[in-house]
Amino acid sequence: MKLNTVIAYTLQGLLLVLFVWELIQKQYLYAIVGALAVIVSLLPAWFARNYRITLPWIVESLIAFGLLLHVSGLTFRWYVTFPWWDIAVHLIGTGIIALLGFLFIFALYYSERIKVTLRMMGFFAFIFAIAIGALWEIAEFTTDKTVGSKSQPDLDDTMYDLINDTIAAAIVSLLGCWYVKHQPENKLRTHVGHMVPWMRERHS
Repeated sequence: MKLNTVIAYTLQGLLLVLFVWELIQKQYLYAIVGALAVIVSLLPAWFARNYRITLPWIVESLIAFGLLLHVSGLTFRWYVTFPWWDIAVHLIGTGIIALLGFLFIFALYYSERIKVTLRMMGFFAFIFAIAIGALWEIAEFTTDKTVGSKSQPDLDDTMYDLINDTIAAAIVSLLGCWYVKHQPENKLRTHVGHMVPWMRERHS
C-alpha cells in the first residue's frame, strides 16, 4: 500500500474513531459534526469514482487533516484549552478552501473551458475562501441561537476568525499565482490531465 493511501486512510479512520467516541460520550451535537466530517473526507474518493475528478493526494489529506483538527477541538475542548487552536484551524481550513477554489478555476482555464487571467484565478480563490468563511460564521451564529452551542462567545471572536480567514485566503491565492507563473505550460496541463482527464478528452 502506498504511503499516500496510508495517510489518507489513517486520517479518515481517526475521524471515524472520534465520531464513535462522541456517541459513546453522548456528545450528540458533536457527533453530528463528526459524521459530517467523515462524509466530507470521503467526497474526494466519491468524485474520483463517479465524476473522474481526482485531487492530488496531498490535497485530499489536507482536507481530512483540517476536519480532524476541527472535530478533535470540539470533542476534547481544545478550542477552550488552547487559545491558539481556533486560529490554527481557521488558517489551515480557509487555506485549504482557497486551494480548492484555485484548483477549480485552474482546471477550467487550462482545459480551455474559460478564459481568465492569472490575477483573476487568484482573486476567485481569495473571494471563494472568504465567502465560505463568512457562511461558516453564519452557521455558528445559527447553531448558537438554536441549540446553544456557544461557538461565538463575542464579536471579537467572530472578527478574529474572519481576519484569519482573510489572511489564509490571501496567502494561498498569492502562492497559487506564484506557482502557476513559474511552472512550464506543459507541466500545468499535465496536472489538469491528472485531475480531470475528461475535460481534455471532450475538448480535443
